[in-house]
Amino acid sequence: MSAKGGKKIQNARSSFDKNIAYDLAEAVEIVKRTSYAKFDASVDLVFKLNLDVRKADQQLRGSVLLPNGTGKSISVLVVTNNVEKQKLATAAGADQVVDGQTLEQKIKEDIFDFDVMVADPAMMPLLGKYGKKLGPKGLMPN
Repeated sequence: MSAKGGKKIQNARSSFDKNIAYDLAEAVEIVKRTSYAKFDASVDLVFKLNLDVRKADQQLRGSVLLPNGTGKSISVLVVTNNVEKQKLATAAGADQVVDGQTLEQKIKEDIFDFDVMVADPAMMPLLGKYGKKLGPKGLMPN
């Protein structure tokens, strides 16, 4: 491949003028039209604000809620032996609600089909035994 890129990259570059500042909607349309990736690509936005972060009055902190989320669905596992708490967790929208024995079996079989684990404080002695397996995966509740 040459230093200027392959056919797809050259074709994408020739379909817009890099010296023009496009508005956001038009820029998104150009990105969609010139995309050649065979996977879900991402777009990064960079804002130059000309702030001096050493000055207290020019500090910028904040967060943004994305209207459609991040596109990733998170699977939540709740671990409790209390039947009432199991019902509450299911009603709250937990993907999986298991008791201690079921969790112990899942861990022994290396079945980690969840992203986040929430545990009843009474379950912590059981989970402590499996800290070496859960910790590196970021699943050890605190």
